[in-house]
Amino acid sequence: MAQLKKYLYFDEEEFYHILSLKQQHKYHQFRKVCCHYLEKYPYDCKAITLYASFLIEFGELEEAEKILNQVQILESTKKEDIYQVYYTKMKLLGFQEKFEECYQLFQENKEIFKQERKDLNFIEFYLKKQLNLLQEVPEGHSYTIDQIIQYSDQTTLDHIRTNHLLENTEEKSFFLEDFPLEKIYFHIKKMLPLLEEKKILSSIFKNEYIFYYPHCGMDQTTSLDYIRVFSLQNSDQMITIFPSDNWKQYPVTDLSNLQEQKSEPKIKRLS
Repeated sequence: MAQLKKYLYFDEEEFYHILSLKQQHKYHQFRKVCCHYLEKYPYDCKAITLYASFLIEFGELEEAEKILNQVQILESTKKEDIYQVYYTKMKLLGFQEKFEECYQLFQENKEIFKQERKDLNFIEFYLKKQLNLLQEVPEGHSYTIDQIIQYSDQTTLDHIRTNHLLENTEEKSFFLEDFPLEKIYFHIKKMLPLLEEKKILSSIFKNEYIFYYPHCGMDQTTSLDYIRVFSLQNSDQMITIFPSDNWKQYPVTDLSNLQEQKSEPKIKRLS
């Protein structure tokens, strides 16, 4: 019984403080405080998966694997916590390109995923494609699944224009009218294979990148200086790009040199 109490013991208030640090992108503090917390409560399932997910995001896969090996799932563990453990393990296996193990874990726990995860189809189609298990695919899937099945740059550009240009501003950030979308899109596409150290491991099938391009867009009333890019894992196949706010906490690639210099108005001198 004493051993069981040890496994279940955690500090809820302290955990949510750690979670808030991550949500505020205070990563230096988050890492320090979370490590200290796990020394005190090494079997807190939520804290382990939160920290492992953070390590995966920044490419520290070996360390994440060590942390996840500490997880103990008990009869009393909540379903949403079990889901987080399996999903985080799948993220790790996906980025390690262990697709067979990842798909097996997914199949073994499909019922939990159905209850807890909305993008279940994205994961399943992505893994099946990696394992050459996709056969006849019916029409009518979502944009993302269509891109996973058969990628098209033109489809991505159409998606960006539909969702992130000036005329489509409802609760979304949008690129300004003079933003050279295609020029920047294809420039980024060429750069992605060279940015291995700057990619963020966002989910099982996506990488994320951050680019600096001053005054590229707006968010209702706020000027935006960064571009967030999501691509299919380990590829230059972008799913979307959109203007965003300050993302200095992530590795940033500077694109400000691509901005066209606006000529100053000439001042006529009196003779």
